[in-house]
Amino acid sequence: MDDAQNNQENGKASPSRGQEASFMRERIRYLELMLHEETARRERADAAVRESESDFRTLFNNVPVGLYRNTPGDRGKFIMANPAIIAMFGFESESEFLATSVADIYANPDKRKQFSAKLSATGRVIEEPLKLRKKNGELFWGAVTANAVRDEHGAIRFFDGIIEDITERVRAREELDRYKANLEQAVFERTAELMRANRELQSEIAERKRMQQRLGELSESIISLQEQERANLSRELHDELGQQLTALRLEFDAMKKQAPELAARGFAESLSGMVERITEELRRICKGLRPSVLDDLGLCAAIGALTRDVENRTGLALEVDLAPISGSSVPPQVAIHVYRVLQESLNNIVKHAHADRAAVRLEQHGEKLVLTVEDNGRGMDEAHAESGGFGIIGMARRAELCHGRIALEPNTPHGVRVTLEVPLNTNSAPA
Repeated sequence: MDDAQNNQENGKASPSRGQEASFMRERIRYLELMLHEETARRERADAAVRESESDFRTLFNNVPVGLYRNTPGDRGKFIMANPAIIAMFGFESESEFLATSVADIYANPDKRKQFSAKLSATGRVIEEPLKLRKKNGELFWGAVTANAVRDEHGAIRFFDGIIEDITERVRAREELDRYKANLEQAVFERTAELMRANRELQSEIAERKRMQQRLGELSESIISLQEQERANLSRELHDELGQQLTALRLEFDAMKKQAPELAARGFAESLSGMVERITEELRRICKGLRPSVLDDLGLCAAIGALTRDVENRTGLALEVDLAPISGSSVPPQVAIHVYRVLQESLNNIVKHAHADRAAVRLEQHGEKLVLTVEDNGRGMDEAHAESGGFGIIGMARRAELCHGRIALEPNTPHGVRVTLEVPLNTNSAPA
């Protein structure tokens, strides 16, 4: 019985011998194709590895910093080295460099042990500054960055590292440190010198303040004595000479009535008029020396009397604006200084300004008294202003004595404006 018959008897369809041969041929062709593809893949991989190795070798050889690989241990050897590190240490060839012990490139062999131990413990060291030795013995500074490469069991196979020559950087840092040290010393010495100069200056300033305070006290005493002398002189002129002139005028009046002759009467009248004019001038001088109205009626009344007298004597048209300030609210030492500043300002206008109109204002701004005097004259030239002419120094000193300030500036459109500001409460004013 043949195979077909047997398969039929068993109730199954069985492949023929021809079919089995065809299947085997297909299988062989598939395996040959797979083998071909695997061979091509391996060839491509090998080519990629060779290309990668070529790129690595190109990079390794051309990088401008020193690259190396060495074995661990106190007497480790170099395995790889690029041209940059060979030139850095002054060797002629790679083989000569690779024959050198790693410890030999260290200026201090103990540093090699310390560096190796540190790298083994940490696995990586970044820019460790080390003093290294060239082939000819010359020392230089290198910054070393290295990794510990381990096998599958964790044991260190070798160290891969980079060395960069930082000698110039270290020298620059040392020079900078020396410069900083010198600068700090110079700053210290200069600071000490400035402190000594400052102490001397403070001492000089304190001495000048004492002198200024003493001069201020003397100036205030002089002005106070001047006012007292003016008051005494005014009183004596008024009481003594004034009374005698009054008596003389009365005698002349009596003589006029008794003299029968016309000529004698005329002579007596002339003398009587002269005495009257002398008496008026004496009265005016007494008022100027020490205005009694200032003591009796206050600052506003004294200013009113002064401005009226200036108008009557000189013909200067004065516009006077006096705010309602109680005489008792202005301390006497402030009132006399304000009055004298106004008196000097009006004298300047009459003598120097060539003005026909002027304005005087006295106002109270809070705790300050403000006096303003303006004229329409020819103004003040810089020479007089800078030299302190026209009594400017005296007015400024009076402003200081009552802790105030005075300003002289051009008026609009012509003339000069004088502004005096003084505190009413002299006890709280700054010294």
